[in-house]
Amino acid sequence: MPIPAGPAPEVGLPSWAPSLERVAAYIPERTVPVDALPPGVPILTFTSQTRPTSAQVTMQIADACYWVLSTTGALHADLAGDGTGIAAVRAAGMAEISWPVRDGDINAGQALLTQADNALKALKTRNDLLTTAPVDPDASALLPVYSFPPASPYGDYTF
Repeated sequence: MPIPAGPAPEVGLPSWAPSLERVAAYIPERTVPVDALPPGVPILTFTSQTRPTSAQVTMQIADACYWVLSTTGALHADLAGDGTGIAAVRAAGMAEISWPVRDGDINAGQALLTQADNALKALKTRNDLLTTAPVDPDASALLPVYSFPPASPYGDYTF
């Protein structure tokens, strides 16, 4: 079977997906244009001139959003802001690890990923509380009642 050539198909992001600027807020040193003069001035967003580029970070944002959704299921509307923050931290951590310049970049990226993992656990718990139907206290009345006939008075010892 031939593999189709060309770019990957566009996948829609959830409405609560973080912006490039939101991800850049966690790793501003990644927003310095590569060929800019003077060097070292962050622009606090990603473009085709930054490393990673805006296209690469957009893919990481999509992956981070679907990572959140794969853990929480459908995200309750009241938790959309939390989902945005967690996806932004996750995407920033992945960008930091994916394009390390110094050894410390790996540690910083890992710290961001750990922070996102911990926040995701709390988000899943809160989302479950908001999206799970409450348990009916009278539901136990619907359980079957098992009964057996009384034992015979003479016993049955035959095999």
